[in-house]
Amino acid sequence: MNLTKKEKFSFGFGALGKDAICCFVGDFLMFYFTDVLFLTPAFVGTLFFVARIWDAINDPMMGLVVDNAHNRFGKFRTWLLVGTLLNAVVFFAMFNTFGLHGKALYIYVSIAYILYGMTYTIMDVPYWSWLPNLTNDPHERESLNRSSIFYLKTNS
Repeated sequence: MNLTKKEKFSFGFGALGKDAICCFVGDFLMFYFTDVLFLTPAFVGTLFFVARIWDAINDPMMGLVVDNAHNRFGKFRTWLLVGTLLNAVVFFAMFNTFGLHGKALYIYVSIAYILYGMTYTIMDVPYWSWLPNLTNDPHERESLNRSSIFYLKTNS
């Protein structure tokens, strides 16, 4: 099955939006935690390390959930929608302290950051699991893995 340019562009555009949030967090969150909220760098580094360990456990679990999802919307669409909405809420909450200070702030930030990673997983795992189901042609799958904009420019 050959994908249209519109389908290829749409897939890449979805990745762009999803990954823009990830880049924002990756680029600015440590600065925000240490220089704006004045959390200790050792705590922030430990939190990021623990979150990555949990993510290594969490991702395969989400893969199982997606593989076993059966509903009228398909196995991917439901989780993409749920994950995107939950991630938007948690993303907002992660950059709002609600006036917390001291230990309460440390606990809140820890929960918010872990939840951010989990909700990102809820949308990220089905998004990339969807790729092999779009086409059986390995060359088209490779083209979808690259930037769709780059692909459209070079293969028009």
